[in-house]
Amino acid sequence: MENHKAKLRHILEDALGIETIETAFCGMIVHNENDEDQDIKELFQNVFKPFWASVPVEAREQLLLDFVSFIYNENNPRRIDIAFGLLGSLVESSLIPARLVCDAILNTPHLSFQKEVMWCKTFQLLLRIIGGVDYKGCRDILSLVFQVFLSIPSVPDAAFTDRIQACVKVVRYILDRNACLLPAYFVINEIYKNYPEGKVKPHWAIAKLLSDFIESFRPLARMVSVIGRPSLLPVIGHPGSFVSVWKLDPNTLSFPLKGLLPYDKDLLEPQTKLLQYVIAQPYSRDVICTMLGLNKQTVNGLLGIVSFFQETYLGNGVVKHATSCLDFGGPHSSILSSELFHHMAQRPSVTCDIILCDKHQVARLGISS
Repeated sequence: MENHKAKLRHILEDALGIETIETAFCGMIVHNENDEDQDIKELFQNVFKPFWASVPVEAREQLLLDFVSFIYNENNPRRIDIAFGLLGSLVESSLIPARLVCDAILNTPHLSFQKEVMWCKTFQLLLRIIGGVDYKGCRDILSLVFQVFLSIPSVPDAAFTDRIQACVKVVRYILDRNACLLPAYFVINEIYKNYPEGKVKPHWAIAKLLSDFIESFRPLARMVSVIGRPSLLPVIGHPGSFVSVWKLDPNTLSFPLKGLLPYDKDLLEPQTKLLQYVIAQPYSRDVICTMLGLNKQTVNGLLGIVSFFQETYLGNGVVKHATSCLDFGGPHSSILSSELFHHMAQRPSVTCDIILCDKHQVARLGISS
């Protein structure tokens, strides 16, 4: 491995060899890339191709990391420019997979926002070669780019413009549906995974870009959901009423919505109004059990029900005496007695205790207005 590393370094030094005068005046010389750099790339590939073929497959990834480290340890802008061009040419000539190069340049510890030239060249190369990555790789790269944005200062500064725009261009390109790099639904999954709503805010430079992309899914979210559903109420006891369509998540008491889509907020909130209405109806015990998925084997809805009772009926927190025992799954007790629920709904001023019991947990709950 050390022999391959030394040989790689020797090949790179030969390819990046430039005249002393060019090194001294690199910032003042205008290079014709079509002529000079193309010749350098052809000579480099002629030497690199047989060398790369001789490297064992299991050692290639580490050798590529050494290649990237060599570039990031350079200080001369001209050598940096040539080195990134050589790395890109290896991808374009299919000598090295684009996915490996993208992972190597994004995961290197040498990537620093403070090094402007290196930072811009990195994302310019990423923008240039990411089209050769499959959709699974693009999803991982998008997640890595989101992580990179965490290292970018959130305070606007004109000096950061070029570096920030270099990153934004990569994100915009991946999000572009016409580029066909990544299915849009996978993109929105990555956005919600990296920036959970109400918890983590994206960097201001990509906030509008991500917001517009999410909003483009709003019509789809309304197509697969019922508009105004929280305002609809079931007819309890009617033979043609299907209770299964009113099922709630037993932990959150909200509608079980599928997929990470920008649903209306009222669909994501606990449906306390619906529960209060159902509890107030006679003979609603079985309906409640069906809505929350309760049965004699499992008691998945205990926490959700307790929270609902606490928020709805526990007004002053006064606990006086127990009036009922609801044994979920017990052979001698009723499950969520409809008479008790009806009593609570019609007379919320009554204070009572409910003991929710099963084999594993006992929750003592005071109920009052």
